[in-house]
Amino acid sequence: MNFIDNISVSSDIYLGIPSKYNNNYCSLDAGILLSNSIVRKLKTNLDWCVKNTYSVSDDINFGRCVNHATKLTCLMKVNEVIFNGKQLPWDFNFNQHLTGEKEDHKKFHDELINSISAYPIVHDYSMIYRINAYFLINELKKIEDIIEKLRKKIITSSYFGPNNNIKINIVSWPVGNWHGNKSPGRFDILRWNYFNETHIFMQTDFENSRELIGITRLDIDRVLQTVIDKINFDYKNELKFNKLINGYLKFDASRGMDYILDLSLVNTNNKLSNNKRILKRIHINKPLGKVDILPVPYVTENTRINIILTVHLSSINNAFKFMENYVEVCMEKRDKTSLMLVLIYNKESPSKGSDDIYGKIKTYALNLTDQYKRIQSKISWLSIRLPSISSNAIKSEPTFKIAVADLVVQKFSSESLLLFVQTDAILTSDYLNRIRMNTISQWQIYCPIPFVEFHPDLAYADEMKKINIDLNRNHGKYDELNYESISFYKIDYQTMRKMNENYIPIIHGDKDIPNKMTMSDKNILHSIYELFILYGKLHVFRAVEPALKIHYNVINCTDELNEYIRLKCILSNSRQIGHRGQLAKLINEYHES
Repeated sequence: MNFIDNISVSSDIYLGIPSKYNNNYCSLDAGILLSNSIVRKLKTNLDWCVKNTYSVSDDINFGRCVNHATKLTCLMKVNEVIFNGKQLPWDFNFNQHLTGEKEDHKKFHDELINSISAYPIVHDYSMIYRINAYFLINELKKIEDIIEKLRKKIITSSYFGPNNNIKINIVSWPVGNWHGNKSPGRFDILRWNYFNETHIFMQTDFENSRELIGITRLDIDRVLQTVIDKINFDYKNELKFNKLINGYLKFDASRGMDYILDLSLVNTNNKLSNNKRILKRIHINKPLGKVDILPVPYVTENTRINIILTVHLSSINNAFKFMENYVEVCMEKRDKTSLMLVLIYNKESPSKGSDDIYGKIKTYALNLTDQYKRIQSKISWLSIRLPSISSNAIKSEPTFKIAVADLVVQKFSSESLLLFVQTDAILTSDYLNRIRMNTISQWQIYCPIPFVEFHPDLAYADEMKKINIDLNRNHGKYDELNYESISFYKIDYQTMRKMNENYIPIIHGDKDIPNKMTMSDKNILHSIYELFILYGKLHVFRAVEPALKIHYNVINCTDELNEYIRLKCILSNSRQIGHRGQLAKLINEYHES
């Protein structure tokens, strides 16, 4: 790159090593540097070049083509920049010519490193990789030397900084790296997370410990192994790793990842220590690399959103409230949306005439559709009848939600944007616009983390209950266990489902539910979100969404659920009662009463 940077992009460049057959043409074995302007001229003269390919030498054939198109001959130098090439001997051997301390080895090394190309290398890909690695290692050494010089310069010049003297060291560690953010208050402090060889502790406010698995485990193992290798190198294998006593990690978005490791080491130098154990504290920093801005396909806020609301018998009242909210936010404001109600019937539930359990909802939907038909905003419904399985168990079963999605997507075109919501959600224009911007066809799905309201008796103990939920720590919290709201395009869902059809069969009708839907303790899928994570090839955007608020609602954690879902259900219910301060106050009042 340094060689190319010194050449003007506006010049016609035909650089290389002259061929042994004709000095006017460059050798293809040594490589050729062509400018974009030369390539464009060659493109317009391809017919002539093909017809005049009669030499046994490819150097001459290609060189004649370049000369015909541009009137240029091979050059080794342009703008004081020389194209150096190292011709390797016919018996070139990597170990014999490049390893060792002999003068011939050093001379060969200097000639090779200062060259643009090394040639010829015939049908030996391993040699190409080794030479490329050799160049990269030497380039890395140059960069490390530059970094070391800069660090020494920073240390020696730190005295000249403001409010500093030679006794005060304000140089960050590692030298030259950003020291990290300074928190403006106690609520913004980046905390250290404690871990041992198997678990990490107090990683969030809502869990005491979590087993080290996946990428976190691999990262800590890699850091620990790097430290062990460093100790072995510095102490010439006299100190052997025994065990990890304490570990701490902290991530700073402006600095990177920091680790503090307390290690137990054994001194194997019997003459001095007789296998004495030594404790050492080691600080490790993994700086952030270069940050790249990812290109994202262009999207607009003009896309129609098809909102999907699943309604159970126990949520009819909440469904009416949601529809009223939908009328106010979408239909009256002529927002480009539609609403589909997925009505879940038990096996024996009546679904026709005056006995229809959802008759009032259907009538209300028809009236609203007729009232707003001029703006093409409608409310439709899809009826699904459950098999002879407990409705409480099946409606919380993740594979049932996937079955509902399978049936729903059949009603829409492939370019449709689908948004699954829950009956306790509050729709807002800001939320719908963010759905449009964050859900990108064949690129990204969006699964927001909603703000969930606490129990009203605790959230509004000292004030009147408000219609709208405020983003206040006393009124609710962001529920990271909630995956009910998710948006995607139909084409992306269908592509993803084809990849896991053998594991989870696609449901084509509600009669397929008892035959194809798996309800098992071994089921590793717990949401549509996880389905996209495991089998989708799209970006998955998961973030807190202040515009999505959920009213307080108790989930029925029936014993018929599988163990994982039941425990998750209980945990979700307990977390949304109130924060710790409110619960502590409630317990204290109970004991005093």
